Amino acid sequence: MRPLSPLPLLDASPTRVGDLLSAGTPRWRLYSPDVERPVHGVVMRRGAPGAVDPRVVALALRMRRGQFWSRRTAAALHGMPVSDRDDRRLEMGAVRPSRPLRRPETAGHQLRPGTLERVPDRPPWLPSVVDAWCLLAQVATREELLAAGDWIVSGPGRYDPPAATPAALAAAVRRFRGTHGSLLRAEVLPLVRCGAESHAESRLRLALLDGGLPEPVIQCPVPVRGRTLRADLGSPDLRIAIEYEGAHHFVGGDALRQARVDVTRVRAMEDAGWTVIRVTAHDLRHPAELIRILTARIAQATAARNAR
Repeated sequence: MRPLSPLPLLDASPTRVGDLLSAGTPRWRLYSPDVERPVHGVVMRRGAPGAVDPRVVALALRMRRGQFWSRRTAAALHGMPVSDRDDRRLEMGAVRPSRPLRRPETAGHQLRPGTLERVPDRPPWLPSVVDAWCLLAQVATREELLAAGDWIVSGPGRYDPPAATPAALAAAVRRFRGTHGSLLRAEVLPLVRCGAESHAESRLRLALLDGGLPEPVIQCPVPVRGRTLRADLGSPDLRIAIEYEGAHHFVGGDALRQARVDVTRVRAMEDAGWTVIRVTAHDLRHPAELIRILTARIAQATAARNAR
């Protein structure tokens, strides 16, 4: 068996076939088991680690000024919470008169000049985070767009700075006026709030509003025994706290510790006179029963407050 020669130019990043051939790499070497082809004309070392879809990095080698990642692809590259699609094609845009790459791996569209805050001119070919949100509106659901908007103005983590301000998001919506997705952007923008800590909390807030309930306070303060806890959502006036319990509350190596923390938190809130409603993913998929329960609790709390 012919021994495999080293590939000095081929590291974890995709590399053009032409560059390797120009460097003297034999063509047969690029068809060896340790080499894979994320897209035509580009190869990379098989099994190389990486958080980004290798097709994104590979196609970036072929992109030019005027082209950019768009819609769900751009949102995911920015880190926004977006759902997977059955269609695995990467979404790409181009500012007229440029055209997006026409490849089996891509789905493309064009945008009028002046819409983007800035046109990317180098890898990673990403529009600004607020422009990516506006582009996402062309394919997203209300829930998905709201969760992404909350993520932008709240930050990816509790102690992380926001990716952009609500004012910057509103300015982007004005730039995109008249483009596909304008109606959804106009509907969702007034609902975007700072402070949301997960896409599930954003979806839950929207489900409550759609159910005709008052908008809850995000990170609702709950005073308990000389300190203040924070419920995911709630009503301070009525002393109702709403806690979303994600999968990590039930499964995983840390689930037992998390369960103890949850019991302690709920007990402290209830001892302070608060009603605590715990919500799961099932409630988000079928919110009617949750809306019924919350409507009843709100009515009871309102009657008790008025009777004082």
